[in-house]
Amino acid sequence: MSSAEPARSPAQKRRLSRPTANRKRSLSPPVLPEWARQKHRRQASEDGDAQNLAFESDLAPEQVVYVDDAPSRERAAAILREAAVVGLDSEWRPGKNSTVALIQLACRSRAGEEKVLLLDCIRLRPDELGELLRPTLRSEDVVVLGHGLKGDLKELNRSFAGAGLYLMTGVLEVGKMAALAEQKASHASAGEEVGGERQAAEESAPPSPSRDVRPPAGPRPSPRPSPSGWQGSSCRSLKSLTLKYLDSTLDKKYQCSDWTLRPLRRGQLRYAVADALVLLRLHDAIRALIRDVQPDYTHDALLERYTLTPN
Repeated sequence: MSSAEPARSPAQKRRLSRPTANRKRSLSPPVLPEWARQKHRRQASEDGDAQNLAFESDLAPEQVVYVDDAPSRERAAAILREAAVVGLDSEWRPGKNSTVALIQLACRSRAGEEKVLLLDCIRLRPDELGELLRPTLRSEDVVVLGHGLKGDLKELNRSFAGAGLYLMTGVLEVGKMAALAEQKASHASAGEEVGGERQAAEESAPPSPSRDVRPPAGPRPSPRPSPSGWQGSSCRSLKSLTLKYLDSTLDKKYQCSDWTLRPLRRGQLRYAVADALVLLRLHDAIRALIRDVQPDYTHDALLERYTLTPN
């Protein structure tokens, strides 16, 4: 015996009588094009590799100095006096009117010894910070490494009025080093390609009656763009530079944490040390690539001077 059709209200009957095109669409996920699927697979691969290739400090615990009192200040000053290269980074709590809470300095001495200084800006007075940092930041004998150092300098100048932290001499941005490395590699590759084509043409061409070979008249072709698309830009993130040149990635878990709380967590300390030390490692890796193409390379052409209005 068939069951009776359930009674429907007028509203239900109207909904059932609507055309199919007006009904609610299915919520099934869209079909991605092949290029998008490849991009997702590539990103997933990088994310998976990041778990095994996270950049970490290779320094011993005694090579990290936490500076928050007079004895540690004196030790930090002695380390900075011997420094030839210093990687600088700083941390502050996200939000308006927040001040710098921690300054990280990865120092390499003229003898090649490495130390990382963590300056506690909550416990140190502005005049103490200025006395410690000014000689290094203004020295013409010290290379100050960074990534977007002008932003750090602005925060230091704003946070510590009267400390004299408005000037940096000998600034070397790792992003600009990377742009130069890309340019050198591109020119070297283009030179090898042109040289190979020229050799093949000379071997296949008939002997020339004259040795006076002049270039054709007209404008010279412009240099070919970098295959990476950098075009001399230094805007790549520190994380992407680390992945490209160190085959590692930076864990940014603590970047937006509250850096004003004391004591700092172990994860924050590890993050702070790695964020400064990675500047030294990038400097070494990129410089080695440049010197493969230009053995006599020095930093002189890339060094900059940052000056702000004193706060």
